[in-house]
Amino acid sequence: MAEPPTSEPSECAEQSSKYLAKPSGTCCLQGTLHEGQARGRWETIEGVETYISTPPEGEGNGHILLYFPDVWGMFLNSLLVMDSFADAGYLTLGLDYFRGDPVWKHRKNRHDNSDPSFDYEAWKRKHIAFADNTVPKWVDAVSSKSRYDANSIQVGSKSKVWRE
Repeated sequence: MAEPPTSEPSECAEQSSKYLAKPSGTCCLQGTLHEGQARGRWETIEGVETYISTPPEGEGNGHILLYFPDVWGMFLNSLLVMDSFADAGYLTLGLDYFRGDPVWKHRKNRHDNSDPSFDYEAWKRKHIAFADNTVPKWVDAVSSKSRYDANSIQVGSKSKVWRE
């Protein structure tokens, strides 16, 4: 895996906690870097590479958590976050709707314009079009009781910043 993006100071800590998801801010490019080795596996579901992390033997809570990455995509930190959800008992599945083309391959942070040929808006349109078509099919596939034995689906999103 490549190196994760750099972070910037956060103003989000001061935002109201009235909503689960907030408008984009500088905090969207900040986070905590985790250390370790990913322990899940990759599987193709509905034509999309999907990372699957399972709870330790006998510690599952019977729920599935769907993980939707932000613009940084599925790099090591994302996989380790998903593994931590699995450690809490959730079968955790996350799709790579950027298809191996996360924003960090073009920018290291939001102010990085070192690649003048990179058109962020075009990049965003391309991936939104793919996600709009694919995500509902993917969710239907992983929601199927015949495929995964779970009592309910819990939807989790690291961020939806890339869609704004």
